[in-house]
Amino acid sequence: MPRMGLPARHAAACLTAALGSGTPVLPDDVARLADEGLLGHAGEVCDHPLYDAAVCREPGPELVGRLWAVVHERTVWTANSWTAQEAAKRCELTVSEFTAAAGDAGLRPGRLGRWERTAVEAFAARTAPTVRASRTLGPEQSARRLGVRRRELDYLVEAGVLVPAGRNAKGTVQFTLASLDSAAAQPLDWHRAATAPPRHPSPWAELAGPLQARAELVRALVEQLREVGVSAWARYSRTADCWTVDWAPLPQGGPDREEVVAVLPVRLARAVDARRLVLLGPVGETMHWAQAMTQPGVACVIDCESTGLRGDTRVVEVAAVDAFDGRTLFESLVQPGIAIPAPATAIHKITDAMVAGSPTWDQVAPDLVAAVGSRIPLAYNSAFDAGLIAHHTRMTAADAGHLASPASWQCLMKRRSTWLSTTGWRRLGADHRALGDAVAALDVLRSLAQPPPGATESAVDADPSTADWGAAAHGGAPHR
Repeated sequence: MPRMGLPARHAAACLTAALGSGTPVLPDDVARLADEGLLGHAGEVCDHPLYDAAVCREPGPELVGRLWAVVHERTVWTANSWTAQEAAKRCELTVSEFTAAAGDAGLRPGRLGRWERTAVEAFAARTAPTVRASRTLGPEQSARRLGVRRRELDYLVEAGVLVPAGRNAKGTVQFTLASLDSAAAQPLDWHRAATAPPRHPSPWAELAGPLQARAELVRALVEQLREVGVSAWARYSRTADCWTVDWAPLPQGGPDREEVVAVLPVRLARAVDARRLVLLGPVGETMHWAQAMTQPGVACVIDCESTGLRGDTRVVEVAAVDAFDGRTLFESLVQPGIAIPAPATAIHKITDAMVAGSPTWDQVAPDLVAAVGSRIPLAYNSAFDAGLIAHHTRMTAADAGHLASPASWQCLMKRRSTWLSTTGWRRLGADHRALGDAVAALDVLRSLAQPPPGATESAVDADPSTADWGAAAHGGAPHR
């Protein structure tokens, strides 16, 4: 007959009652006795051991004697150790900081996952200060710690007084407490910086040197890019005291931001971290994005014609072209399953008669997905095309793969507005047939890889004090 088993918690309760002293027995004590062979196992439940119930309820003299010793050892250990939370608090660290640094220092937790006090005290005196000093803060937290605004913190970075420790996963500059304390010890007019009016020039604006010198370095950078055949220009914002350098990608790709950073002089490298120099602003990023989208197998341009703009709108025609070479990947009329309203026909000229013998969406969608493969779907006003496909797919239970997820699409219309530095949108201006509109949208994509109109026409102006904010400066394109 199999022995009855008790889980550790119940076994501990039985042994506590057997001792009759009121001293609690813990599951850890039970496991210790089992490891020593004094308490037998009686199976397991969900990978947790069960212990002999009869022995736990009526332990023999040998087991009771050893149990007293185990409980005493645990009580002494508890009095001379800390939990991870207590140890971290003693070291003024977070639990994750403490456990990682203690492990690196060769410390290991003992019984009950607790840490020996004397070892923690030694660690707190010897190693914890270094760990605390290496803790990083973001720019806003760093500015508050120094008692200044973010603007003044950025000027400290440009001047090299405050050195970043790197960037976090989101690309935000980070600073160690040690570097912040070192900056705070510098003989600067901290009171004046902390009390400077927000809309007035910072007292530290030229801490790194004259603004004219920074402008000359930006001018030299643009000329350096132009000398190797890169179409580059810069724009200065007096309000933000910030230069933006944009450049068009070469036909073979590049140079990318990292390649340009690698050739920056020290002051401009610091200016990037200080938000005083932006390499590839929204316009530049759009150009490089467009160039990447036109590489082999990367993207396709899709256009749909529909039964309307709102409500139960269905696809009546769809086409896709390869963003690399412009070849037609797919084109088909679609039987929408509902009548095409006259206003829609007036726009795209597709009638009920034209789609009468065409395949339905549940037949078309899988072929479209197969044709575009893993390419990123692009569309001019992707919110419409992606939403239309998602709706028609839901209504017909079709298999449209990733095309049924609006999040997988990217919008050429929004990118074009960014490229033109405008918040408005422009009509595509095609013939309102799926293939013609897809080809026209591809032409837009290709144009986005080039500098926008007027971007490189202005003369280089290396003096920010004379830069015409709102118009082109140092080769920059005027706002539209």
